[in-house]
Amino acid sequence: MKFYPIRITHRDQLWELALRSKAHWKYPVQYLEAARDGLKLSALQIGQGWGEIAATPEQWLGYYFILPSFSHCQLEHLWVEPDWIGKGVGGKLLEQAIQSVRNAGF
Repeated sequence: MKFYPIRITHRDQLWELALRSKAHWKYPVQYLEAARDGLKLSALQIGQGWGEIAATPEQWLGYYFILPSFSHCQLEHLWVEPDWIGKGVGGKLLEQAIQSVRNAGF
């Protein structure tokens, strides 16, 4: 597994990954529909924050996204492909997110 920076061109693929991941947890359809738009990163968010995609050569496994403010950072997104849930990908993404925040001086 390697980590790659999130780019604006990844927005739609990341949104689809987040939708699949959220649906894995068997939320009611009405809830998933209401949550759809909130799962999509905006161009403004990508310009203000950072994140990384965990991937193998064959596929994306998940991603995290951080939004900083003056005094702290917030983990806005952390999603894992359903086939990879329970296999340590989420933990690796969280570790990578924490390290990236430390590296940014927070």
